[in-house]
Formats: sequence, C-alpha cells, structure tokens
Amino acid sequence: ETEIDLMKDLIKELQNIRNEWPIILNEAKLVASNLNILPNFQDKEKRTKKRKVFHDEASSETDIQPSTESIAHDSFRRDVIFANIDFIITDLTHRFEAHKKMCDLFSPILCYMKLSSTELEIKLKEIIKIYSDDLSP
Repeated sequence: ETEIDLMKDLIKELQNIRNEWPIILNEAKLVASNLNILPNFQDKEKRTKKRKVFHDEASSETDIQPSTESIAHDSFRRDVIFANIDFIITDLTHRFEAHKKMCDLFSPILCYMKLSSTELEIKLKEIIKIYSDDLSP
C-alpha cells in the first residue's frame, strides 16, 4: 500500500510540474540570468502566419509574426516538456493500475493478518479461480 501511495504522489507531483511550467520556467530564467547565462531558446523553426487581406487594410497589417523567442518557447514546451511529462504520467498510470490490480488480487497473502477468516477464504478462492491451473483448493 505504501508503494501505491508513493506512485499516486509521484503522478500528482508530475501533474503539478506540468501545470506550473510557466513558474518553473521563470525561476530557471532567473537562475540563468544570475549565472550570466542567456535565458533563451534556440530557434529551430520559423513560420509566417498569413491572414486574408480585406479591401480597407494595408498589406503590412496582414503578416502576423510571432516572436522567435515565442515560437522556440512554445515548441520546447509542447515538444519536450509536455510530451515527456505526459508520456511519464501515462506510463506510470498504466503501471500503477496494473500494480494495484495485482495488490488487490494478492491482498489475502500480503495482508492476511488484517482479514477475517471468512474474508480470507473468499479472497483465496478468487485467486484459486484465476490461477486454477497452478493452484488447488
């Protein structure tokens, strides 16, 4: 049960990191600045967004250029931070569910002192039913 609680806490902490990414990024930039490191992202992609020109607009109003820093930051956040945190959370959740299922199944063996003899008998019969080829009543 301790392991299950620790896994729940870890998943919650990873979700907090994902949700608080802007705060973490600002702290990292502050630390980098204090260490005389330029806190900026490498720009790997450049794009220009265009929109339809209306008859009463000048053409210079039609080009929407997000800043290079903004594009790099969004790309890093999306492709590195969120992608990895989401992958880890999903993997941990699947492992957590599988582990919890095994713990629930084998709870009579793991916690037999906490169960009444009736509960123990019922739960052991469930194990025998699932592993009928390996166990006998």
